[in-house]
Amino acid sequence: MKVKAMARPGLVLDLMDQLREASEERGRWASEKEKLHAGTSLPKAQPADDLLVVAAMSCAMTVFRDLQAAQAWLTRECQALGFVRPLDLLAECDGFSRALAELVRLQKNIDT
Repeated sequence: MKVKAMARPGLVLDLMDQLREASEERGRWASEKEKLHAGTSLPKAQPADDLLVVAAMSCAMTVFRDLQAAQAWLTRECQALGFVRPLDLLAECDGFSRALAELVRLQKNIDT
């Protein structure tokens, strides 16, 4: 798949910083949670997940012209940082449906 990205490399770097922050925060949160509740499973939604919603919005709205390309890119980058199923994870976050509706609206505006 060919990715059509706008010529704004600073935004890509900002997005990568957000994803790295989310990854680091998730690791810290999981470590503390494990210390407090040894032997219990972690909940599906974690505090750092909201950063992924922000990152997904940033990616689709300011970097990519194509929603599918944005999702594919976000999935690859999140997996590289240790998030196994980032789009499933995003779907569990509050506000994701509003974010997705905005992405679809943006995609329609770009296509016309």
